[in-house]
Amino acid sequence: MDFNCLTAAQLDGIKYRVSRASEKVEGNGTSSSPTGQSSPSRSDITVPENATLLFGAGRLRSVAILFLDIPGFSGRPSSDAKAQGRLMRAINLFFSEVVRIIEEYGGTVAKNAADGLVAFFDNADGVSATQRAVACALTLSHANTEAISPSVLKLQVEPFTFRIGIDYGTMTLARPDTSQRFTPMLAIGATAAAAQQMLTSAKAGEILLGNQAFFDLPLSWQTNCVAVEGETGWVWNGTEYPYHFYRYTCRWRVQR
Repeated sequence: MDFNCLTAAQLDGIKYRVSRASEKVEGNGTSSSPTGQSSPSRSDITVPENATLLFGAGRLRSVAILFLDIPGFSGRPSSDAKAQGRLMRAINLFFSEVVRIIEEYGGTVAKNAADGLVAFFDNADGVSATQRAVACALTLSHANTEAISPSVLKLQVEPFTFRIGIDYGTMTLARPDTSQRFTPMLAIGATAAAAQQMLTSAKAGEILLGNQAFFDLPLSWQTNCVAVEGETGWVWNGTEYPYHFYRYTCRWRVQR
């Protein structure tokens, strides 16, 4: 996996997957995998320790956390069974590919809802957790424009736009003890809260980073960040120095 660019081969692979999934959706009314379900395990993906967490257990980890949110989702047409069916097929198609891309970048989806998801990324193989998360976000944005949105349009559904918040730090990743009725992973700590909160400052199509995520990026990537104006309401622990949010302004150019 190249974390510094999106190759034409990668994009072609994404387009092929989405095309095949779209054909299945249009053919039988269901997608290739349910919303939020991970794709089959792959030999080139390392399953993080967190995947083995027991119910009621937690583990302190330094990770990058990514929040993806689809603004305005609750206002989409869904007043009758046909509209709900179209929306369900479109959102399944969307998240099936989103989850696959996250996993390709070494991420783990902690939980998802109809209008968003949470994923985290580890430092690995000389690539920082935040660089992995930002590279993934850039690919998600490009894949949505080039592959997912055209297929969603074929389902007579307005394409999805999303905003992303990313931050890096030490947090507790835990599985709540819920008698196994559902199995999300929770991220507990100020870093996770900041990443979620920054979505309120983001517009559709934007990628926002927290101060710690900014510092975790390579210097050449930091030059693509612009500080968000105004107070965020967050300060560095033990000081009154403001904790900044940054917009990541660069986007992939496909390498051919």
